[in-house]
Amino acid sequence: MFFDEVYRCPYCGEPISNRVACKECAEKLSDFVNFKKMKTAYCNEIVAPFIYDGLVRGAVLDYKFGGKVDNCESFAFFMKNCDLAKADLVVGVPCFKNRQKAKVAKNLTLAFSRATRLKCSFLAVKKVKKTHFQHESGLSQRRTNLRGAFEVRSRKIKNKKILICDDIITIGSTVNELAYVLKEAGAIKVSAVAVAISKIILSRGLAELV
Repeated sequence: MFFDEVYRCPYCGEPISNRVACKECAEKLSDFVNFKKMKTAYCNEIVAPFIYDGLVRGAVLDYKFGGKVDNCESFAFFMKNCDLAKADLVVGVPCFKNRQKAKVAKNLTLAFSRATRLKCSFLAVKKVKKTHFQHESGLSQRRTNLRGAFEVRSRKIKNKKILICDDIITIGSTVNELAYVLKEAGAIKVSAVAVAISKIILSRGLAELV
């Protein structure tokens, strides 16, 4: 006998035969769809399928801190269906000497790379100094927290279109700083895709926050 492989819905935990979502949660996710494209001073375009709230927030937290690795497959499915900018290379957000956090970021980037068939790199950019956790910092601290934190370590960035893969865009400071160093290294365009964006971006806008 043959059995379909069983997964758990990232949003409610019920058994499912795919890696996306159960029917009920797929319908509920429409309440958290993000329709806005954004940009920062250095990041040309930012897209995300969801707003960071409700079912989406719970699934992201379970993925980041609860060990539910398979959730990234569902995230990647929705991320790939965004109106993505053309890219030559996908890079994840690097971490500083934190293996568990780096593994979480790497899993999402790999899942997105598989879903889109875009080449990804984990060596192109490194985080070279420890910073405060962004989710524990105030707005003013978030703006300056990451300055000088990243370095490009690959010549393959030059004349390439780069797509940053992240989980949550809170105020855009991380992708803005990454885009800055990538462009300084010769990237001709830098865009970003994430699972979700924060509600504060929708209410206040990136221009005011970054």
